[in-house]
Amino acid sequence: DRDVTGVQTCALPIWDRPLILLLIRHGQAAKPEGESHLRLTTRGKKEAARAGEAVKARQIHLTSLWHSPKPRAVETADIILEKMDGLKINREEKKDLSPEGDARKIYEDLMAEKPGGLAIVSHLPLLEKLAYQIQEQMDHPPQLEFPTAGVQAFQWNGEWEYLWQAEPQ
Repeated sequence: DRDVTGVQTCALPIWDRPLILLLIRHGQAAKPEGESHLRLTTRGKKEAARAGEAVKARQIHLTSLWHSPKPRAVETADIILEKMDGLKINREEKKDLSPEGDARKIYEDLMAEKPGGLAIVSHLPLLEKLAYQIQEQMDHPPQLEFPTAGVQAFQWNGEWEYLWQAEPQ
């Protein structure tokens, strides 16, 4: 597509129902003795459970969950999915959701996603960079923080709208 000046444009999808996007940071993690990867602590597991409960309480119908391949994100995703009471949720591990992943590629992937509920479980600084991709398109972007297992919710239906946040207590 080209606009009236002849400049190439990218048509953004507009659907008959919205895409609900949840950006979720993994729960608190530490490196167990003798292991090379960070894993959720007992506190991190409780935080992830509270994040899953917050999503369920808001009756978000998740259709997809993407997560980083890092063990702390995988464990967080596992716990959140357990809280969804057996809903059929398409789960996908994406390399680009690692801490130094490509936020622009993830944004392009999510804009190609079908309407429904998409949860992304990842890390800092990637979540901040992805949130920035969304916020730069908003008239009044919210001030966001990503505590461990914190959830930031957005909606896309032709434009981005900030919905809510949940922080584990």
